[in-house]
Amino acid sequence: MHKLTIIIVLTFLICFKGISAQSNKLTKCSLTKILDQKEKQYESLCIEMSKAQWNYYSDGKTDQLPVAKKRLNKFLNDKDFTSLILESYSLRKTLDNKILARRLELWRNVLIGAKVNFSEEIVELQTVLENHLVNTEEQKSVSPASLKELTLELIKLRNKKAKEAGYNNYVEMMLEITGLGKESFDKLVNSLEQLSNEKYLELVKQYKVKSNVKVFTFGDARKMFVKYYQASLIPKIPTEIRDSLIIETFSNIGLDFSSLPISIKQRNMEGAIQGQGIAVKIPKDFRIVTDNDVSFCDLLHEYGHAIHRTNFKGSSPLLKGYEWCTGNVNNSFAEGIGDLFSNITKSAAWLLKYSNLTKEEVDQNNSLIDEYKAVYIRFQIITFLLEYELYYNPDKDILDIQNELVKKYLLVEEPVKRTMNIATPLIVSYPIYAHNYLIADIVSNYIHNELLRKYGIRYTFNKDMVHYIIETYIAEGEYQSTEKLKIIIDDLEEYITKN
Repeated sequence: MHKLTIIIVLTFLICFKGISAQSNKLTKCSLTKILDQKEKQYESLCIEMSKAQWNYYSDGKTDQLPVAKKRLNKFLNDKDFTSLILESYSLRKTLDNKILARRLELWRNVLIGAKVNFSEEIVELQTVLENHLVNTEEQKSVSPASLKELTLELIKLRNKKAKEAGYNNYVEMMLEITGLGKESFDKLVNSLEQLSNEKYLELVKQYKVKSNVKVFTFGDARKMFVKYYQASLIPKIPTEIRDSLIIETFSNIGLDFSSLPISIKQRNMEGAIQGQGIAVKIPKDFRIVTDNDVSFCDLLHEYGHAIHRTNFKGSSPLLKGYEWCTGNVNNSFAEGIGDLFSNITKSAAWLLKYSNLTKEEVDQNNSLIDEYKAVYIRFQIITFLLEYELYYNPDKDILDIQNELVKKYLLVEEPVKRTMNIATPLIVSYPIYAHNYLIADIVSNYIHNELLRKYGIRYTFNKDMVHYIIETYIAEGEYQSTEKLKIIIDDLEEYITKN
């Protein structure tokens, strides 16, 4: 038996003898000491993984990823430490130290996620797919049909491993360990459907009359979505003023951009991903890689992630929010902070100062966003549910799944004929992640309305704004991210009715 293992086992016995004797002080001290030691090792391996991910996204190099994943998996595949965490987790509510209880919760989530996502079979197959998706030459060597089959194989393998870990399927496992849970997820989707139903029905009826349409198709629904999308776009920012405008935008809210430990690289990125922010060493090293044609808003979103992670003020590496072990981060909340900063550009005061839009045009766009938000919500829902249904029914025809979803949520009256491509970076590398983007919009909307009430219509020019955001939503890292998210998504009325 290794020395560390002996220490862990002995401390475990002492700790929970202490609980039975109502000696919380000994428990807190002993358990904290063990977690401190393990988290230092964990952070070192996360930094290694971050560098491998940086090489993958910035240069298309995948050779370091399997090695980094295997090293993390080996570290997390410690049966004695897993036993300690699971036993401690079951007693976490007896602890008077809430931060320690949260660390136990996150450790439990990380260990479950690693057992599945870092299993040798999944890492091997996922790496093969990632090689095909990131390298142009690799893409030419395999047919779309083969990529589809490989992706379905990966989905089935993830389901198998999740069941071995005690879950019904991979979706339910991922929802639980990332802080949302299936019950809250289902409640959220149902609430959004119900709250948007009346408005969506009205929009469909209006569209059919105005366009003289008898059979409402997916193409018709997409035309309504385009109205929302176009209204939400800000005018293109010229490349030559982009960097200076970013600095000024952040200065307006009280942030010294030059103080941020951020480096950025641009390249031609494949697929739908426009940018990737990577927290290499929190809070001192954050790197961003973006597509050459990245939009101003997408760039601000990645900077939002950077502000999030470089303003952590705690001490526990687990609470810093390294994203490479699923379960360490509440992704919905993290994406919401990214959107919070990118959506500064959607505020009326910012648009009137930095774009060529008139007040009437800004008001008109905001009115259209409010008018067609129900369409946006329902398109988002079918986007992530289509992927998730593949895990519930991996042998079901993809086109059948698509048609069931568009009929239910978009009310289309004619089947779609084109099957969605499932061999994408999001499904392969970031599974069960797409719902985070809709929830991120909810989080951003909530905080922006809070800031509007607190600082007034010109809140995006208030230099106290960033301090308030950091202290209220960022400084504690992952300590209260899940609790804050639950508060935000508990009441969706304002999100549905107020842009």
